Amino acid sequence: NVASDATGVSVFKFDLFVFYPDIYRDYFQKEENVVIDSIKFTVEGTGDPSSSLSSAKLYYSSDGMTYTVAGEASSITQNEILFDNLNVQVGPGINNHWKLEFDFNGNANTGDTFRVEILKNSDIVSHDSDTGTGNRDVTCQGDPVIGNLITIASPPEKPTNVFPENGATDIDPANYTLTSSAFSPAASIIAFTLFSSIFLPKL
Repeated sequence: NVASDATGVSVFKFDLFVFYPDIYRDYFQKEENVVIDSIKFTVEGTGDPSSSLSSAKLYYSSDGMTYTVAGEASSITQNEILFDNLNVQVGPGINNHWKLEFDFNGNANTGDTFRVEILKNSDIVSHDSDTGTGNRDVTCQGDPVIGNLITIASPPEKPTNVFPENGATDIDPANYTLTSSAFSPAASIIAFTLFSSIFLPKL
């Protein structure tokens, strides 16, 4: 559960790997990286990303710990989020780990839900990084990826003074002790779905 104005919320993680079949090695001496051109995410749920998000950002990483911004969404509609002109290379041990973050703007209603998905192989567009071969198209293969459901939670109630009461006067600072009601901040823990994708260069 997250607050309606939470920012930098990691909502989706997935992995992209490159696989070189034997036929590729028979034709080409060097295993080239794959360049990710664009990624389209589908968003399910009762919430509307177009009115609930101020931005969405995509990140990539080689070690799964230190992430670099790949880009900010070029389009956010009620059901889709598109990142284009990414130009990020993926290869063996290179930029295999990806994550999507949402910046909520406070407009989502309590109880609104959001689920991020990659449904079709064609939602990831890429090409071979070897410019000498005319940038061969690359095929993405893998099962649909269904993320976890995220729910907008109501903000936690603020603590109130038990002693002294709010508005109390003539309090001796030397004997002042503030006691407030119990307060537990809202949780914002999100589980991730991991996704392995295989890219096969078209020959």
